[in-house]
Amino acid sequence: MDVLEAIKARRSVRSYKEKPVPDDLVEKMLDAARWAPTGGNIQPWRFIVVKDRTLLDLLKKVSPGYLGNAPLAIVICSDKEHSYKVGGQLAKDYLTIADCSMAAASITLAAHALGLGTCVVKSFSHIAVKELLNIPKGVEPELIVVVGYPANIPKPPPREPLDRIVYLNRYGENFEKRDGENMGRVEKTGDDYLFELALFLATSAQGCLNEPPLYGPFRLLDALSRLIDLQEYGGGLTQDPFLRDLKNFVDSKKFLVMYDVEGFKRAIDEVVMRLTTEAKKRYLISKGATRECCGQGMKNPSQENKYGVQNEHASNIFS
Repeated sequence: MDVLEAIKARRSVRSYKEKPVPDDLVEKMLDAARWAPTGGNIQPWRFIVVKDRTLLDLLKKVSPGYLGNAPLAIVICSDKEHSYKVGGQLAKDYLTIADCSMAAASITLAAHALGLGTCVVKSFSHIAVKELLNIPKGVEPELIVVVGYPANIPKPPPREPLDRIVYLNRYGENFEKRDGENMGRVEKTGDDYLFELALFLATSAQGCLNEPPLYGPFRLLDALSRLIDLQEYGGGLTQDPFLRDLKNFVDSKKFLVMYDVEGFKRAIDEVVMRLTTEAKKRYLISKGATRECCGQGMKNPSQENKYGVQNEHASNIFS
């Protein structure tokens, strides 16, 4: 089924047949849920599949928004404790809710594609649901998705037209289709770029107050890449092939923070090593501050590390 078609055809169903939902379809919906977008790849969601009729009846009694006698409910919870540990306050307070909402949307679309009906419920007693389902401390129920074969499908509710809810560039300005208009690149000077970099750094610092801890190093790596771009604007700066190669490496590795933390850390180590090796070449070797000037041989293979950098200490160089 086409995604756009599913989005428009999906309905909130509140009347269901008694026919049970096969486990393989339940698994498909949950698989769709776990592939929903998630901030910083935190994946805070935890899913409780409720099929027990007694529990379903009790859930209905503590959930005013739960209507119909569907044979299945998926309770979407957020692991607040895990989210705070991985992503800080922003993740705990906001990303958990946003992520669980997107997971619910994926469930409803997958269900529709599988011939099922759903209704997302938020009006329920949190403490009652936690008690009924033995949800531990640090984990909170966010949404209940009622699932079943629809007894009838409601007519589509009215939606606001796009021209009442969409603006172009600034709030309040009418959105009109103008393909290609004002899409050209704006010419910038070095001063413009420096100002934009300052703005980026300031807002990044602000974001780091609440963002996941690893976003700090990520922002700094991104700023490094942007800083290297400054040489494109001249102003006495020359094109530096080493820095250009370093930028390409940074840009190819910085997003590892989203899914491979250890790989991200290794990439940072590699960036530091490359810069340190280059600094040594530029400021020590090129200016004669080597062991040769101190009456010692420069090369000693046994003292070179895996990057080809000689493991010499400052006390040896400048003694």
